[in-house]
Amino acid sequence: MATLILSGEAAIAQSTSSVSGPQVSPGSAIEFRAGAAETNDDTAFSYRLSGAHAITDTLRVRAIAGWQDGESTGPQFSYIEADLLWQFCGREPDAPYKSALRIDVRQDERREQQRIGVNWLNQIDLTPHWRTRLMASVDKEFNSAND
Repeated sequence: MATLILSGEAAIAQSTSSVSGPQVSPGSAIEFRAGAAETNDDTAFSYRLSGAHAITDTLRVRAIAGWQDGESTGPQFSYIEADLLWQFCGREPDAPYKSALRIDVRQDERREQQRIGVNWLNQIDLTPHWRTRLMASVDKEFNSAND
């Protein structure tokens, strides 16, 4: 079974998302992600651009913008998001367990929705090359058309 999972079949869809880690890295970073998905009548590409900056060794701010581009729809802005990450556990480089809280605010342009989320991010280093991440999230969505 493990061989089947790790064999690496061709992907027909990709995501620009991930399970976030709890670590605050010093300095600033810019990241670009791209993904593609095929539907019955279209090929859609998703893009995500983010910029992050460590305010201190335990606090990080980040801004994210996402958009899509489909053959039949053209480019469409998807969302903009801002978050604040506070790493409160495992700051030592060799700490086997790291934990953080992240508060995020998101505006979805197409559906006129806003979301506020609180996320508890955890990472356990199993070996120097393997780790597992666990994430618990609570979100509240607001729809400006209905609120």
